Amino acid sequence: MLSRSAAGRLGERLRQGTKDPSDFAELVVYCQQVKLATAQVLPIVRSATVATAVDRSGKSFLSIVEKLRRQSIRLPQIQDIEGCRVIVDSRSEQDALSLRLQALLADPQVDDRRANPTHGYRAVHIVPRIGGERYEIQIRTKLQHVWAQLVELWAEKVDRDLKYGGGPESLAKSLFVLSEHINQLESCEVILFNAYTGQDIDDADFTALHDSLVPGDDSETIASWFERLEEPGIVPRISSLVLKLKDDVLRQFDEIDRAGR
Repeated sequence: MLSRSAAGRLGERLRQGTKDPSDFAELVVYCQQVKLATAQVLPIVRSATVATAVDRSGKSFLSIVEKLRRQSIRLPQIQDIEGCRVIVDSRSEQDALSLRLQALLADPQVDDRRANPTHGYRAVHIVPRIGGERYEIQIRTKLQHVWAQLVELWAEKVDRDLKYGGGPESLAKSLFVLSEHINQLESCEVILFNAYTGQDIDDADFTALHDSLVPGDDSETIASWFERLEEPGIVPRISSLVLKLKDDVLRQFDEIDRAGR
């Protein structure tokens, strides 16, 4: 068993570009150690949702080394050597599952990347500590997941730096704009869901939408519509905007995907 201090020293050697086979043999041991320590988490996640929780294959050695070089982080601090991913239909489901898992798991850290995305990447990550090791649970909506898969595709074809804000400028910008439009769409869907179910509407959702959706009548604002939710025709009118935005998102997905074929 590799101690945390020994794992930290191994991480430094990997960061510096070691070619020693014994170091990579130690990395195999350490990754297996993390896998065994966190094996109990996936069944807990599966018990908390009707969505499918997919066990992610362990982080590749290349990804581990890249992360060590990219960040001021020690090997035992890397939280996603092992983990799983859950894909849900909506942001409302994403919120609900996040709360359930926080109640079920030990010492969970929550990393909500929706309001403050990482280079366009949006998701909620729950990272409990099990047996002294961290395990990353990624909760994504379907659109967030398809966006992330699209970035992975382009990163493999063009430039791995696309995942970290680099790569060809025009492509990186297209992916970022698509991520913003997905966020606008999902924010609007949350507002509609809350309106239909009589729940409070979060001011943060208005912020995400304020300058993004332009009503047909320029004298109105999105905020003013939601102040008049009881009036006939208001919610269907907002719903039509959601559908238009959804069409725009799907069109952008298609354009970026076709360019990669």
